[in-house]
Amino acid sequence: MDRLILETLVLASEMPQVAEKLRLLLLRRQFLSRRFGFPDEVSATVLVRRVWLAIFGVLAVVAAVGAFTASLELE
Repeated sequence: MDRLILETLVLASEMPQVAEKLRLLLLRRQFLSRRFGFPDEVSATVLVRRVWLAIFGVLAVVAAVGAFTASLELE
């Protein structure tokens, strides 16, 4: 993906506004990759695994809050 952005930057060098926006996009991707440890390209299986973990994490929190409020109502 980064290579594609760099190639587009070379082609867009005659249009400074487009080149600047693409350069900022590349810098943002690099920053996020370094800051949060995300690789530049994530495989589909890793992405699906992360989505499922997020869904089950939210469901676990909702279940815990529900159990806590139910225990308060019993008293």
